[in-house]
Amino acid sequence: MAATTSPTSARRYGVARVCRIWDVPRSSFYADRRRADTTTTPVPAQRRGPKPRVSDDALLAAIRAERVAESLRFGLAFRRGELARRT
Repeated sequence: MAATTSPTSARRYGVARVCRIWDVPRSSFYADRRRADTTTTPVPAQRRGPKPRVSDDALLAAIRAERVAESLRFGLAFRRGELARRT
């Protein structure tokens, strides 16, 4: 309706005038128009940026293996063994 042209003045009615006559806030007009524009099916989310050299599963396995190896080198058992070797 806001884009409709007046037959007498040959000018568009405009959003402000239409909302005032319909007694609707302009924010509701724009929200409804935005909802009408987004009725298309959403595009599934994809990973952005360049493709990684290693898959996520392989990277997670490598991180877990490194954490296990690190905990054996720097954990409490390692410190106890180090202290036992010193005495």
